[in-house]
Amino acid sequence: MTNILNAINKAYQSRINQVYNADRKYNYLVNLQDGRSDITEAQEATIERKQEVAFNKLQNLWDTLPKREQNNANKQYFNIHGYTIV
Repeated sequence: MTNILNAINKAYQSRINQVYNADRKYNYLVNLQDGRSDITEAQEATIERKQEVAFNKLQNLWDTLPKREQNNANKQYFNIHGYTIV
């Protein structure tokens, strides 16, 4: 498996991978809803619930990382996507 973001301390590499995957899932759900007029209110509510769950998971994973790892991950993420994780 290729690591998109590299941890400073290899002990945190697995958590960095989890954060990245959780972030991409959250962004997918946000993009799924944006700009669509063909979804029903029920579908929109379902997507919003899934967004909330995904964001909470991302936030919980992010909070378990030390600040040094967070800063490192944000720098790498910014270089790839043009914005930071959290």
